[in-house]
Amino acid sequence: MIPKDRTTDRICRHPELHLAYRACREYDADERSTMVMYTSTEPCPMCAGGMTTAGSGRVVYCVGTDEIAAFTGNEPTVRSADILDDISDVVGPILNDEGRQIHQEFDW
Repeated sequence: MIPKDRTTDRICRHPELHLAYRACREYDADERSTMVMYTSTEPCPMCAGGMTTAGSGRVVYCVGTDEIAAFTGNEPTVRSADILDDISDVVGPILNDEGRQIHQEFDW
């Protein structure tokens, strides 16, 4: 199990992507295929690519891309769902009210 993660020094290294890198370093492909990535937000295309490349078995998220677009005013040009096709199980949005509250408190 890889604990939750934060990144503070690299703007392009979102926590989800950092966890995918760590999973590749610390676990073999069979182990990674059983891992679940939990995120508060539907993965961005960059993170979705990292999760797919790492061979994550499952992705679970709270707030979908459409709702994030409402917060930020930016529509995504690439949908993560297109990239996550290789992951066998993508679940979300779940716990949407809780996830939305976290995002409402964020300084967009």
